[in-house]
Amino acid sequence: MNMANTGRRADGEIVQLCVHDTQSSNACPENDLKAFIQVGFKPKQTKTVAFNLD
Repeated sequence: MNMANTGRRADGEIVQLCVHDTQSSNACPENDLKAFIQVGFKPKQTKTVAFNLD
């Protein structure tokens, strides 16, 4: 996914990847956190964030 800092100051975000199993017959959490990453941005910078799931 592409993320951008549209502001004039450096900034940072924590990007989270949550999944939900709609086909499971067992009770499972509504949203299961699978991965996260902290991303730092310079002013007007765009970055691509990608996650790998095993």
